[in-house]
Amino acid sequence: MKGSNRYLLTGGGTAGHVYPALALAEFIREHEPEAKFLYVGARGGAEERIVTSMGYDLTTFPVKGLPTAWAPFRLAGVIVQLAGAILQALRIFFRFRPHVVLGTGGYASAPVLLTGLLLRSLRLWRGVMTLHEQNILPGRFNKWMSKWADFIGTSFPETVAHLTGRRVFWTGYPVRQEIVSPMQEVPGLREQTRRDFGIAQNARVVLIFGGSSGARTINRAVLQALPFWIKHEDLYVFHATGLAQGNYDPEREIQEAISRIPLVEDVHQRYRWQPYFHDIQIFYRMADLVVCRAGAGTVWEIATMGIPALVIPKANLPGDHQVKNARFLERIGLARVVYERRDPSSLAREPERVDPGEFNRLLLSMLDDPDLLAGIRDRAQRLQIPDGRRRFFEVLQHVRGANSGPVPKNLNLVPSHETTGGQRGMLRLEWWGIRKLLMFLEDQWRKSNELSEEDRRYVEYRADQLLASFRWQERNAGVKLAGLIRYERRLPALLHCVTDRTPASWAQRIIGGDLVQVGFIRRNAVQALWRIRRYDAEVRRALLIALTDPYYEARSWAARAAERLADCIGQDPEFENLLRQSLKDRWFEVVSSSLDALGKVATDPAILSDIEALLESSNGKIQHAALRCLMHLVERDVVHLSTDTQRRMNRIPMRGVEFSPQFPLKTTWEAFQRVLSQKNASSERHEEDIHEFEKQQI
Repeated sequence: MKGSNRYLLTGGGTAGHVYPALALAEFIREHEPEAKFLYVGARGGAEERIVTSMGYDLTTFPVKGLPTAWAPFRLAGVIVQLAGAILQALRIFFRFRPHVVLGTGGYASAPVLLTGLLLRSLRLWRGVMTLHEQNILPGRFNKWMSKWADFIGTSFPETVAHLTGRRVFWTGYPVRQEIVSPMQEVPGLREQTRRDFGIAQNARVVLIFGGSSGARTINRAVLQALPFWIKHEDLYVFHATGLAQGNYDPEREIQEAISRIPLVEDVHQRYRWQPYFHDIQIFYRMADLVVCRAGAGTVWEIATMGIPALVIPKANLPGDHQVKNARFLERIGLARVVYERRDPSSLAREPERVDPGEFNRLLLSMLDDPDLLAGIRDRAQRLQIPDGRRRFFEVLQHVRGANSGPVPKNLNLVPSHETTGGQRGMLRLEWWGIRKLLMFLEDQWRKSNELSEEDRRYVEYRADQLLASFRWQERNAGVKLAGLIRYERRLPALLHCVTDRTPASWAQRIIGGDLVQVGFIRRNAVQALWRIRRYDAEVRRALLIALTDPYYEARSWAARAAERLADCIGQDPEFENLLRQSLKDRWFEVVSSSLDALGKVATDPAILSDIEALLESSNGKIQHAALRCLMHLVERDVVHLSTDTQRRMNRIPMRGVEFSPQFPLKTTWEAFQRVLSQKNASSERHEEDIHEFEKQQI
């Protein structure tokens, strides 16, 4: 390439889009000292404080992202603003005459890339248009623009399948040289940096930050755990809190939290905080463990540095891309994940937060396991993590040289099995829709297979998000998830679904809804109680309510749960009475389930009359259930068969209505006869013993 090439860089709004562009510019400048650069971004974005400090020219114009929800007036304002930005971008193109336009995403890049596309279609510009997608799930604009770009590079191998351009390559994330090179070039730099900060030789250092604007969730989890951390005299914490935003002031919260900690002389020495770490590479060098968000830049920086991480992805972002980023890092063995959770039992609908107990336990367990930390560092060195700057530049060189033909094989742009986590057992559940996830978990339930700890915590996170939803369809899916993984911590939410009798709105009633917690939710919540198999006073109350539920499937599953929990229920006249009342239900599913439950929990011999009437039912399933019930009652010595009852039993047609490949009713009959035979033999032995005893007494 010639040294006079001009590069127009665009992307921003947040630092996550700015730093990759500057890292690529940095590498290009090393190989093309005469190249010229101009950065175009959004007014008020992170690029205003970052780009000029790195020595690059910057031009900004007002532009905003598209609204996520339908808002006609706001959308009209965005379109008008975008049109004005495109006019400014036209002037920039004609003045700067770029050979390459390099976009890194964010709403700031839209005017420039659209202008390049327009000029190219009019044959007024013949340069190269290229994109880099940082996130594992591409943004809407980059996804659309990938059809027209000369090539697009991605940070994650999974992203390639989500872009439709003819030249999409996994080039890796362009990590800034200032972060990785000092550790590689200066031996002992880590130890020297620690000494400069007054850190004891064998101390453990935790670095905590939440992105360019901080993270309230992380800050509050840290402050709740801080009193426990301070007790560890060898633990040092460096915490970037972010700046005050709106009514949230992290400085005030920190001062209040520290004032409540019992007097520790060196608390300010071992817990050091500031709004933002501008030279993050210095703190990376010292850290034994990083606590952070899961932005693409952070994920690849700590992977490249080989630092063990406890990652807290921000929930509910478009496509849940931070969760996918975090799971990728976890899959390749470099991190553990703590999820933001929303308590579905909270009536206040509070925002997501980190469970402080889980956070503290995971952090200390990682720090207290030096073999784990050393293993993560070793694994990072063995992984084939690509140099994102070099690979992107190599593809760019090829495209600049010949705009057609395949990229040479020596660029090695195929994801390696090791780097993509192919050798680990963790499933990619985060990419599945809820229907596929439920089908998979139901299959695992049938096979009695347990999820890995990582996969289970992810499914718990999904269940929490769904259980807290206002849409009944999503709450219903959350209830199913909670049951399939036996999520006992969400038992209060499940019990609420069963017992809540809040009437549905008139609109819901028109389409068949009776209560806010619709029948499907109540049915699946009772089924979840059946799966979790825990019994206490609250579960008992919920099952008693469910036995009289308006929806027949909820009643049926309540009886099934009673059968499953029979050993825990014991002698309970109220429970038994409700089950006996259910024998008159018009739905045979409820009757047969209630019979199975009564066979395990009934203690009143008078129940025999109820069962006798059902032995001659015209419904074969009820007949079969009545026979099973009677067998269990005889087995438990609750009832004893009279001659009349045995005559009724003999009139049951042994074929029944099912065949699979034998008649289940006949199978139960034969099992019952064995029970009767054993009972009769036992009775005869008992009478012989009494007779022998009487003879000895005489």
